[in-house]
Parts: sequence; structure tokens; C-alpha cells
Amino acid sequence: MKNILFLCLISTSCLFAQRNIDEKINLNGAREIQLNFEYADVELYESQEDHIKITGLVSVNLNLDNHAFTVKAENPNKDLLIIHTFIQKENLPKRVIIDTPDGNRKIISNDQLENGKIYQNVSWGTEVTAKLKIEVPKGVKIISNSTYGNIVVSPIKNLEMVNATYGSITAYTVNHPLKYDLHFVSTYGFVDVSIPKKTAAIVKAKVNFGEMFTDLDFDGINNSTKDNQCSSGSSFQGTLNNGTKKLTVESSYGNLFLRKDVGKNDTGRIKRLINRF
Repeated sequence: MKNILFLCLISTSCLFAQRNIDEKINLNGAREIQLNFEYADVELYESQEDHIKITGLVSVNLNLDNHAFTVKAENPNKDLLIIHTFIQKENLPKRVIIDTPDGNRKIISNDQLENGKIYQNVSWGTEVTAKLKIEVPKGVKIISNSTYGNIVVSPIKNLEMVNATYGSITAYTVNHPLKYDLHFVSTYGFVDVSIPKKTAAIVKAKVNFGEMFTDLDFDGINNSTKDNQCSSGSSFQGTLNNGTKKLTVESSYGNLFLRKDVGKNDTGRIKRLINRF
């Protein structure tokens, strides 16, 4: 009897564990990769390999629906590889997630909600926690789109665009003149770009309802910053090292940070720099 109980406990523990993601995707001759992340916090790196590698941990609805997290690759033409990560919601049961008074979270059915009872937090949507590490090969053009989630981008030579809708962007550019025009754009999050000393580019920055901060030394500036800070709804253009390719940095509802990269890839510097102004 003890052995049967022990096996049941192991089975239950495995059922509610986070799902481990470990995917290897071949290029199939593609020269451009488009990454589309629906739900995920992403770290994007360049690797020496000839394929894309996706690793990480995923939890969907407190691990009850981890199977719904999907990684899909397609080649619409011989030069383009598109990779999607998304939640397959069609066959998911309707669930309600509540925060209990003891600080825990649990899933109940909609009819189990008690009329008149006050809950700290109730969620009827799909709850997803996903942390992914993406490694892309050198020499391939990269475009990344995120809907829900933040993204951290290490230096990638052939990077062209990083777009985030409801998340922030923290990026580190290459330490040489840009090969292509490069865009970092977020709608509702901040954009924080660290730029090494040898980066050459025409920097174009714009905010609608946020502020811009910088400690960079530009060759020339249009609509220059005042005391390293611009007011809301402003933009400027400055040149670094006589660069000719454009580095566009935009946020509609968040702040922009353009800073000198001193070689410490430490996102904690964001807070210290903000406090300095």
C-alpha cells in the first residue's frame, strides 16, 4: 500500500511541474529568421551553431495546461524561416484562477465562485509564465516580434528589428558600425539600449507619452536633449562615429534609455541610471 501511495505522489508531482522546452530548428537554407512570441520573456543571443535553439521553462494555468504551449516553424519561401510560440487555446477548458487569503493561488470552476465573497484577485483568462532562451546562428537576418513579455537582446550582427507590444526591450548593440538599419520599438514598455564606444550609427529616438534619457556623446544632434532629459512627446536625432545606418529607438507609452555600454551586461544598471537623473 505504501508503494502505491508513493507512486501516486510522484505522478501528481510530475503532472504539475513546469514544462521544459528544448527545441532545435534547422534553417533549411533560410537567410532570414522571423521570431514571433505571443507569451514569453525572451533572451536572444547569437551562437556559433547552424540552427536555432530554443530552451526554457513554461507554465500555463498553474501547470495544468502546459501542453498548450506550442512552438511552430514554417518556411513560406526558401529564404525565410518563421518561428511562432503561442498558446493553443481552442480545446482548453475554461478555468478561473483565484488568489487565496493564505497567499497561494488555485484553479476552480466558474460555478465554484461564491456569490458575495470578496477575492483578492480573480482571473478568467489564460495565465502563462514562459522564460525562453533563443540562440540564432550568425550570418542570418533576424527580426523579432513579442506580444506579451519582455525581451533582452545581446549583440547580434545581422539584427534588423525588435518589436514589443506589451513588454519592454533591453538591448546591447554590436561594437562596430551597423550592417543594417536597426529598430527597437515598444508600444507600452520601456526601451533600454546600451551602445558600445565603436558603434557607428544615426540614432533616431522618439517618445509619445514617455521621457528620454541618455549619457551618450553624439557628433551632432537635432532637437538636442537638455540636461540629458527630454520632455514627453519629443524626438531627437544624433550621429555616433559618423555612422550612416539608422538606429531607431521608439516607445509610445514608455521611457527610452540610450546609454554607454561599459562592458557590463547588467540590467540592474537601469535603476541606477534612472536614479542619477
